[in-house]
Amino acid sequence: MTEFSDADLIRLLERLGNVHPAPDATRRALERVQRALDAPPTIPLRARRTSVFKRIAAASAVLLVAAALFAWLWPSPASFAQVQAAMKTTHSVTYRQTIRIEEQRGEVTRLWILDNGLCRAEDGDGQYTVVDITKYKSLAVHPRKREALLLQGANVPQINLYEKIKKLPADTSARRLEGKKLDGKDVLGFAVKIAGQDFTVWADAKTRLPVHIEAKEKNEDDKPVELVIDEFVFDKELDPKLFSFDVPSGYKLVELGTTELPAAPKNPQQKDLIVTPLVGIGPVKFGMSRADVEKALGKADAAQEQGKNGYVQLNYGSRGFFIGVSKTRGVVIFSCSSQAVNALRIRDFSGKTDKGIALGASLDYIVKAYGQPDRKETKGAMIYLSYNKLHTNFTLAENKLVDMMFKKP
Repeated sequence: MTEFSDADLIRLLERLGNVHPAPDATRRALERVQRALDAPPTIPLRARRTSVFKRIAAASAVLLVAAALFAWLWPSPASFAQVQAAMKTTHSVTYRQTIRIEEQRGEVTRLWILDNGLCRAEDGDGQYTVVDITKYKSLAVHPRKREALLLQGANVPQINLYEKIKKLPADTSARRLEGKKLDGKDVLGFAVKIAGQDFTVWADAKTRLPVHIEAKEKNEDDKPVELVIDEFVFDKELDPKLFSFDVPSGYKLVELGTTELPAAPKNPQQKDLIVTPLVGIGPVKFGMSRADVEKALGKADAAQEQGKNGYVQLNYGSRGFFIGVSKTRGVVIFSCSSQAVNALRIRDFSGKTDKGIALGASLDYIVKAYGQPDRKETKGAMIYLSYNKLHTNFTLAENKLVDMMFKKP
């Protein structure tokens, strides 16, 4: 997928899955972090995951879309009962997604899903992602670059497609359309509104299974975007190799994350930290060395060296924060975050700033504490605040603080 189309795919999947936090919101939060940094050596690991998470979000959203597809088939209680009965007997589904912006050539993704939590999404250029939601695991493979990324503890939604069907909301509504022939089949049509978005759904008149779904909207540039989901195949025997986590021979492998989060420290002085802009986080002050950081906070969950200048990203995700340490300048940046803006599973940061700002705080509360920001940017449900003199950035989603970033003065 191209960068632009991938963004629109995630945005549409957000609407289709009706899931919070939205994948698009996550991507934007990460991009905001990346833009706020001045030089590559100080980019936190989370910020560098932007493109990675876009693929993970898209792959994860495969499950969300698959789960949502069947909520759309709700013509009446009787018809829905038939849909439920049909779906409960299926164990796999494959289909095609096409995203088209204006008159451009559509970007196509093929999807394979099993009822045991395994799924695969493959782009037209050969890139593919395999996800196991039961093990919080994802593998993204890029054949052209001969690279692979393995995420352990990937932040993918725990959605069982078939259980989802049993627990659909009772207030879903659909308007019956005139039936027609589609690829030689008699199909039933429904106009469905989900989370404010209009869809047209065509289902096989005999099996009540979906055969074709369409949705249209406009992207941020006010260009029309069309989503088409078709070529459904249910209960086809799928090759286990499609869901293999084996890395192709000769590929460079990058591994991130851990299978299980370490237990959070019992000592609140190492967990519920007070953050002071221009100063530091808890006992850690800007300029401290890595050894001093780990002496004060304990060993990081993981550490990754970036670049050739000795910059290290210390991952304290089990406590909800990340610290960037330069070999020559010591601690230069840190961020306190929630699960909403991370590609890997973390625990939400449980501390607060010196003025009482904690995750979940509203815009008004932040402004009351720190005054009007030097810059405020609003993108949909996302709000980005910059306080230049404090070298501090806040990110809010739906008026709730989800990320705080602080830089060395």
